[in-house]
Amino acid sequence: MPAWEQRETVGWSSGTVDPRFLLFDLSDMLLDEPQDYGDTENNPLQFSGVFGPSTESADALSTRIVTLSNILQELTTNKPHLRDGLDQSCQRGFFTASHFQHVLVFFFRRRHYHQDMIHWPTFDPENVSLHLLLAVVLTGTVYLTCLNQSAPSYINTALLELAEKYVYKELKELSGQDVSPVTSQYMLEICQAAVLMNTLEGSANHIEARRRIASKRIPSLVATLRKSNMMSLKHEPDKSWGEFVQRETCIRIVAWTFVNDSLLGLFCNHPPSITSKEMTGDLPCPSDIWEADSSLVFQERSRHRLERSYPSNCSEAMAGMLAEEWTPVTRDSFGRLDHSDLFYLSSGLERHIFHYRTSVVSPDYSKMLLCALDRWDSLWADAYERIPKDERKWLGIGKHTPEVMALSRRTIELIESGEAKESAYLQDIAFYDMAVFHEFVQKYGQGSPSASKN
Repeated sequence: MPAWEQRETVGWSSGTVDPRFLLFDLSDMLLDEPQDYGDTENNPLQFSGVFGPSTESADALSTRIVTLSNILQELTTNKPHLRDGLDQSCQRGFFTASHFQHVLVFFFRRRHYHQDMIHWPTFDPENVSLHLLLAVVLTGTVYLTCLNQSAPSYINTALLELAEKYVYKELKELSGQDVSPVTSQYMLEICQAAVLMNTLEGSANHIEARRRIASKRIPSLVATLRKSNMMSLKHEPDKSWGEFVQRETCIRIVAWTFVNDSLLGLFCNHPPSITSKEMTGDLPCPSDIWEADSSLVFQERSRHRLERSYPSNCSEAMAGMLAEEWTPVTRDSFGRLDHSDLFYLSSGLERHIFHYRTSVVSPDYSKMLLCALDRWDSLWADAYERIPKDERKWLGIGKHTPEVMALSRRTIELIESGEAKESAYLQDIAFYDMAVFHEFVQKYGQGSPSASKN
């Protein structure tokens, strides 16, 4: 059960914070969407051939599932306390071909809602690493459970911890051998699996799992990304579709690691592992280019659109948004950013707000941050208006970004006024029980002021 459901629900209204997002139940928001996930035939976004229905495919998938189950069973040798939980998941049908196939289709259908980091046109359940296959199925199962409360409870903390150990054990071994995700498809898939596990474990209502992800797993993944210089990756001109997919996947792994790292800072007061200044690589490309399902479609959609103008990365954007000067020319340049760009950039702003809360800063630091939030609000309003109304349902957790920014604004004002100086959350000590954040939002989250637009 999500953490926020176990306590009194936080009251919220337009302009404040949706507790389902802010209390770290990142998948429960799926309840807001039409429950049409079973209608794959009439899905206009369905990629042909993503999931093969043939008997051969089912047999191959079944073999892989048995292998996965055996591997996780072996891991319980050193963690016998997790064996009962794994056995329970097995008994409830998690490790079956029918469950894997159903969940893969479901996750594909809901791919826009959270981490659009899997390149579904080329995703092959029969050939991807077992680590990524497991992480994808676990994520899809969590989504499915949120939409169908009567479904069996396939997942428990034991299964998640074993999967996490399985993924990060491989990440550690490959990183120690200097295998880079920039050049190795297998290592790239391990990193994808690591990002998914960070989100799943960070979102679970389990204090020790969240502490482990924040203190151990994300720093481990960040070290691997830094070692391969992935924070500075940019797209190169005249590359093939396959080369583009590989590079863009790297960029999206970095972006989502940045987001997860930022969320733990916001929700748990855990110091971020990544700085916005080191994020000099390209922002993720537009979704229609990412979702191109052939080389020809990719060439048509990407022509003259991959090379970004200023600001092209998070570091540039943060410098611009925090600058004292904000000219019409600068505003026009930033006005080309879409809602996805602004979602990623909000994680950069959160780092500066975390620094403001936890460090000794100059008296005018809060003024600079509030000005940047005004600019972000204005940019978001324009970007949102450009989204066709029938596509807004695909925004996923990005639709809650203005609420996060509203809470950030409110936090700055509370610090300035001293109104919440006794709040446990504003003592700025890391915690991993969401009760602290919940109580802060419940008591102080209703006073979000309206922002002026620049």
